[in-house]
Amino acid sequence: MILTGDCPGQSIWTTGYVIGQIPSNLLLTRVSPRWVIPSLELLWGIATISASALKDIRSLYAMRFFIGFLE
Repeated sequence: MILTGDCPGQSIWTTGYVIGQIPSNLLLTRVSPRWVIPSLELLWGIATISASALKDIRSLYAMRFFIGFLE
């Protein structure tokens, strides 16, 4: 896969990061951080590792959004 620019991927990651802040903070008020933080870290690690298997640019953008959301 050849990328023609990293700017869209970074913008999509930032969008996912900003959108993910509100649900994660609301979740932390209801569930102990002892359970939430390791769960998010595990999901983030799985998503990051699976990003190496992506074949096209659309799936890369979707994964970048999801990784930003879990960040």
